[in-house]
Amino acid sequence: MVEGQPTFREVSNQLRQHLSGNIVVSHTAFNRTAIRLAHERSGLPIPELTWLDSAKVVRRTWKPAMDWHQLQNSWVFRFSSMTQVKARVQLERF
Repeated sequence: MVEGQPTFREVSNQLRQHLSGNIVVSHTAFNRTAIRLAHERSGLPIPELTWLDSAKVVRRTWKPAMDWHQLQNSWVFRFSSMTQVKARVQLERF
């Protein structure tokens, strides 16, 4: 909890409305786990959301062309940075 800021319970309805009916994209299961745990710890029902793991999408897309572990770090860094920028833009709209 951050002093002076609303609790998860206080913002959970707004979060649920924003995410419901949309495909929620996360890179690995971190966000899915964080949202589930926040609801559990707040005593709230876990929302039914449609998730897309972007890490799985990348692995499935690039695996046929080359071994995933042979991708150059610079490409992975650029992809990661682009994803973070898009996420930041989405959060600013929220």
